[in-house]
Amino acid sequence: MKACGSSSKDYTLLMATIVNLEENIGKTVGRRHEDEDPFVLYSKLLKVSGDLVSKTAHPRGVVKFKTHEEADAWRWNNILKAARNH
Repeated sequence: MKACGSSSKDYTLLMATIVNLEENIGKTVGRRHEDEDPFVLYSKLLKVSGDLVSKTAHPRGVVKFKTHEEADAWRWNNILKAARNH
């Protein structure tokens, strides 16, 4: 594959990935602590996600629509109703 106006050698040089294994990474964000139990962390994640889902509840059941637009409008109206009630 050639890029416009350049040789295939130049294109390959651009696409090469450079990894410096001797580089010291100065900062790590979001590091896990060794003493944390993964099962406890997972149960916290499940609780938070369950709380988020229950706040945007919509009527359950089977609802049929003629168009996608009608379904989207119904969904957004129910999401807004649930947000107003909380």
